[in-house]
Amino acid sequence: MTNTDPFRLPQHSESEVALLGSIFIDTDAWDNVSSSIKKEMFYVPKHQIIFESMSRLTKQSLPIDLVTITKDLEEHKELDLIGGREYLSEIINSVPSSLHIDAYAKNILSTYTRRELIKAGGSIIKIAEEGKKDIDGIRDDVEQTVFKITNGDDTQKKYSTIANLIEPAFERFVNTDSHDKYIRGFSSGFVSLDDKLSGFQPSDLIIIAARPSMGKTTFALDIARKTSVKNNISVGLFSLEMSSDQLAEKLMAAESGVDAWKLRTGKLSAHEKQDNLSEAADRLSRAPIFIDDRANNSIVAIRSTARKMKRENNIEILIVDYLQLITPHDTIRSDSMVNRVTEISRSLKQIARELKIPVIALSQLSRDIEKRGGIPKLSDLRDSGSIEQDADVVIFIHQDPKDTVSGSDVEEKQILIAKHRNGPTGTVRLNFNKRKLIFTEIERRYQANQENQNYIPATEGDGTD
Repeated sequence: MTNTDPFRLPQHSESEVALLGSIFIDTDAWDNVSSSIKKEMFYVPKHQIIFESMSRLTKQSLPIDLVTITKDLEEHKELDLIGGREYLSEIINSVPSSLHIDAYAKNILSTYTRRELIKAGGSIIKIAEEGKKDIDGIRDDVEQTVFKITNGDDTQKKYSTIANLIEPAFERFVNTDSHDKYIRGFSSGFVSLDDKLSGFQPSDLIIIAARPSMGKTTFALDIARKTSVKNNISVGLFSLEMSSDQLAEKLMAAESGVDAWKLRTGKLSAHEKQDNLSEAADRLSRAPIFIDDRANNSIVAIRSTARKMKRENNIEILIVDYLQLITPHDTIRSDSMVNRVTEISRSLKQIARELKIPVIALSQLSRDIEKRGGIPKLSDLRDSGSIEQDADVVIFIHQDPKDTVSGSDVEEKQILIAKHRNGPTGTVRLNFNKRKLIFTEIERRYQANQENQNYIPATEGDGTD
């Protein structure tokens, strides 16, 4: 029965009996629930024993009935523990059919989740009372525990037939252009980059690295803006270097296409104010971009806020600007920079996997590249630690001196894909407009002529693991 006593853990023993009885009646019913219901989800111990016995029989390809269950329980000396054959007979006679087995499974899962939350609450109280961890550590443990319990591992999802998949696939192919339909992840907003990466993939850690003033933040904001405004994809943005007001100004300049300096100094024409700026403001105000601009953000706080953004706004891409400014956990704040960055890069990868979204982190490159000259190498990642190892994709923003035109507002930047765990490396060329603060595509014909000039990382291997 459902428990209403606040001093006892929630349970629904009738659903447990009915689910077991349904499996006895219809052995195929086991396949409907075995992926979502586990032994520990049963509240009554003898029901756990019976369910485990059913699991053993299934693994041996044996039928599930009174005879086989009785024999298995006798062999494991558990028959008396569950009340003998008499109790098994009661279970078999508890339901007339297996028609409502999904409802029984839902009840079992619901009460199990509530019990786990109650147990977690007890553990949290103990941790808080002991005071062995700092408050950020306690908060992170709490949120991680609750997130795991309430989100689970998608065990309720069932397989699909090809018939259910073909129609939506057909619609996608018909209603998308030749670029978008080849993207398996989230579009970066740049056709040429998506052609190389097939978009940004869920659970991937993408590092965008460059020396100062090469346009890292502008490039990241362009990705956020294009992705959110054009495709209505929710983007979470952590800015540790610039305030939210500064980011808003940059986004307005980029979206409106007006001169950023004119925007900042108020020297806009009536047309620019009424048309370009007004329309850009309307588009951006409706874009699902969520910004956290705390300057001293810790990796624990970022992980906590990212979970909240995912839970409340279903963010699908996370951008962090930039990696070396993140404060690590208190326990190693006095340690070397390499170890600090190692902890941060691994934590960002964990966030990507936990939330199942791509995490884009900006990173500085060391001065070695300026001393050496030439194109960046993976070893140029500043305080690299495990950045190179943790990242699924590493992108460098580089400018070849021969591409620099004195006095020009537009510079050609090389977007070098130095590591691509699941695909090719290569070079993409984009124009960077310094006055409008935007990256734009170079004419596709010119890009096509450069296709064979792939970027080869200045390190052993091909950039993959």
